[in-house]
Amino acid sequence: LKKRGYPIMNSAGRIRAMTDNHWRCHDDVLINVDPDGTIAKGCYVKNRGRINCDACGFTPVAEASGALDLIPESLYAGWRLFLKT
Repeated sequence: LKKRGYPIMNSAGRIRAMTDNHWRCHDDVLINVDPDGTIAKGCYVKNRGRINCDACGFTPVAEASGALDLIPESLYAGWRLFLKT
């Protein structure tokens, strides 16, 4: 879809990494706030169900993890998001 011009903000490299399931997850960058105000740090599934990282489809974490690993394509994808008006 990205190659066809759809406005997908994730980098092609992180999409490939998720498809091939070979990326390092930095779930510690996530902060979750539930409707009742409960704040939890880390994976969304933690304390809610069985964690199956192989089936994870949360692309923002894959992109943020790539940026934390200093992958240039991920850094650029994040930079573009902040420059978009």
